[in-house]
Amino acid sequence: MAPVPLLSLLAAFSAAPAAAPRDDATAALAAMKQAAAARRSLHAVVQVEVHRADRAPATRFVECWIDVRRGLVRTELRDRGMACPKLAAVAGPSGARFHQLEVDELAAQSGPLDLGSALAATLAGELLATAFRGDLLTFKAAAYGRPRAAEAAETAGGVRCTRLVFGGNAQADLWIGESDCLPRRIRGPVPGATIDETIVRLDLDPDLARIDFAMAVPDGTRLPDPSEVRERWSSPPPEPDRWPRPEDDAPDFSALDLEGTAHLLSETGEHPAILAFWTAEDERSPALAAKAEQAWRAARAVRPAALFLHVAAGDERGPVARAAAAHRLEQPVWVTGSHPGDAFRAWRIWTCPVFARIDDMQVIAVTSDLDEVRRWLE
Repeated sequence: MAPVPLLSLLAAFSAAPAAAPRDDATAALAAMKQAAAARRSLHAVVQVEVHRADRAPATRFVECWIDVRRGLVRTELRDRGMACPKLAAVAGPSGARFHQLEVDELAAQSGPLDLGSALAATLAGELLATAFRGDLLTFKAAAYGRPRAAEAAETAGGVRCTRLVFGGNAQADLWIGESDCLPRRIRGPVPGATIDETIVRLDLDPDLARIDFAMAVPDGTRLPDPSEVRERWSSPPPEPDRWPRPEDDAPDFSALDLEGTAHLLSETGEHPAILAFWTAEDERSPALAAKAEQAWRAARAVRPAALFLHVAAGDERGPVARAAAAHRLEQPVWVTGSHPGDAFRAWRIWTCPVFARIDDMQVIAVTSDLDEVRRWLE
C-alpha cells in the first residue's frame, strides 16, 4: 500500500517517522511516544466539548504538565467559566493522588506507575495518552483496539489530515493534521454523549518550577481511602458555605495588574476595600462587576468610599484587558493566574462573579448578590 503521512506531535519530535504504512498505524504512534519521551517536559491544554441530547453543550479544559525525566504528571480539570479547576491529580513512580479542590479532599492510590499509566490515571486525555502510549484512552479509562488508517485523507476544521480509526468497545477517531503536525481532534461516541477534543496549547520544555507534583498531606492528617473520598465528593457543600466567613482573616494572594506589575492583597493595608472576583470567559461575570463599580462610583460621589479592586481569573492578561475595556472599568484590575496560591483558590471561589468586603485584611462579608453590594455602599 502507498504510505500515508502520520506526523508526530511537532516537527521537533524528530524521532517520529514522516510517513507510515496504512497497516502500521500502531508503530507510528509508538514512535511518537519514543520521540516525546526524549523531551524534558511538556505542557498542554486540551479543550473538551461534550454534547448530550438532553442538555446544553458543555466545555471543559484539561491542563496537563509532564515532567518526562522524573516520570511525573499533574493534570487539572476545569469547566468553562469556572475560576478554578474542580479536580487536580498528580502521579509518578510512587502512585497517584487525586484532589477535589471544591471540597479540599485528597485521596491516594499506591503502587508504582510508569509515565504512560500515570497519564491515564490522571485524566490527561486521549491526545496526550496517544502521544505517550501509542493507544487511545477515554476519560472512563475504556481501552480501544489496534488503530487502522482511514482509506483516504480527510479534513478536520479545514485542515488536511490522516485519520486513524480505533475500534474496541466504542468507536473513536484521531485526526493528525498534515500542515501543523498536531493531532487535531478526537470524536468518540460514549453512552448518551459525543466528545470532541482539540489541543489549544502545547509547550515544549516548559519551566515546571511552580508546578506542585506532590500535593503533600499536612502532618498528622490521615489520607482517606479513595472510596471514602468519592462518597464525600458526590455531594459537596454549597459554594457559599466554602467562602471565607465574616471575621476570618482575609486570605492574601498575589496578582499582576494589566501593566504586568506584581501586587499583594495585603497592600490594601488598613483600608476597607471591596473586591470583585470575575472571569472573562463568562460575559455575565465582568458585566456584573462593572455594575458593582458603577454603584461604587455613585457612592463615592456622595461620600468617601472603600477601595474598589477587580480580581480576574486567568493565566493571560489579554482577555482580561479586553473585557475591562469593553465594560469601561476604571478601577484597578488584577489578574491572578492558575496556581496553588491564586486568589480564587485561596478564597475558595469557583463560580463568578463574587464580591467580598474586607477591612484591615479581615473579612466583613462575601456574596454573589449585586443588590447586597449596593447595600454595602448605602
